[in-house]
Amino acid sequence: MISMKKLIKGEKGASLAIALIFLAIGAIMLPPLLMLIGSGLQQGTAIEERTAGIYDSDAGVEWAINLIKTGGVGLPNEQDSSRTYILSALNGDTLKVTLTYDNEGSYYKVESTASLNGKSITTRATLKYQLGGSGLFDNAITALNGDIEFAKDAFVTSAPGSDQGNIIANGNINIGRNTVIEGSAIASGSITGFVGYIEQGYYEDTPVSFPTLDTSIFMTKAMIASNGNIELASNYITGGTITVDTRLLGNLSPNNNKTLIVNGNLYIEGSFSSSKDFSFEFGGEALYIGGNLDFSKNAEVKFTNPNGCTIYVAGEIKISKDIQFDGPYTLVANGDIHLAKDTSYILDPTKRPPLIISEMGTIDVSKSDTIVGILYAPNGNIIINKDMDIEGCVIARGIEVKKNLKITFRTDWNLSELDTYLNGGLSTLNILAWNTIGG
Repeated sequence: MISMKKLIKGEKGASLAIALIFLAIGAIMLPPLLMLIGSGLQQGTAIEERTAGIYDSDAGVEWAINLIKTGGVGLPNEQDSSRTYILSALNGDTLKVTLTYDNEGSYYKVESTASLNGKSITTRATLKYQLGGSGLFDNAITALNGDIEFAKDAFVTSAPGSDQGNIIANGNINIGRNTVIEGSAIASGSITGFVGYIEQGYYEDTPVSFPTLDTSIFMTKAMIASNGNIELASNYITGGTITVDTRLLGNLSPNNNKTLIVNGNLYIEGSFSSSKDFSFEFGGEALYIGGNLDFSKNAEVKFTNPNGCTIYVAGEIKISKDIQFDGPYTLVANGDIHLAKDTSYILDPTKRPPLIISEMGTIDVSKSDTIVGILYAPNGNIIINKDMDIEGCVIARGIEVKKNLKITFRTDWNLSELDTYLNGGLSTLNILAWNTIGG
């Protein structure tokens, strides 16, 4: 019988053998395992770098989209069709964005390349942006929900630079004989007539949308004299000078050959009508008329406040012929506006473009010499009869131009003050292609 002592003595060295076996297995498995770990780390780093590169190259395209939407400095154009921009990316990449304009199709090609550690990721996109359709004041002539009709002999241009006399309609456009458009034409419907006179091309069946202008703020501004320092309880028919804020409970209708000077703000509950050879000088900031405004012929009307003034008429405005009408900053009527012949409406655009607005009616312009400002009739039409020179833009539900219109769209006017009055409106940007390569 084998004793326990002999049995243990016979197994001497077994632990060493087992240890050597495990050491051999470790020697075989450890190098591949370390290589696998290292490969995983490298792969993870590569994936992270590629993901960062994709984010950065996509961000370059988004940057280009924002540049196009905001009309930023340095956009490519017909004369210089391709521009390259070097940007700093968030992840340490070098970002190169190339923006190319295709005049034939009116679209942009974007190539954005992010480079890091000798590798690069490129995102390529093709974008078609709705030209001039997103802003209310972006075009020389805008039909919000109707047609633009040119009879003949119209000339639409821009300044400075003569290629931005664009017209746009949420409806149809008809170009009459001898009508030249130094810009583009866009319509949600058809564009017919003498389309060869549209110098920057025309685009039919193109959806358009516009913001609206909140005009109620002008009425509020005009009513600041509703609790005037003095009240006149009856109709006012004489001339003279008014130096403080005044509330007139009746009508203002001075007699022939009278001169009325108002240096404060004026609130008229009734109508304001002038007789022959009436002279009116207004130095206040606000004039509210609860009825109609009717200036007879040969009147002289001046608005002398250097900061401009706001006039709101709850009824309609009728300006007869041969009137000198200079200076108001904002002229608003709830009803129709009739601007008669041989009258100059010179509104000094010192801060922002002056406004002539009919909230619910039509603006009818006869043979006037000059209008400087923006004509706006969102719920009615603007009818321009003949022999007109407008420096600014025309916006209405529908627009009819009969003969001999020249309109010069000012591209250098500051419109930022009007942004706070705008509601809604969409920019139309179609992404035709978006691809990422490399890495």
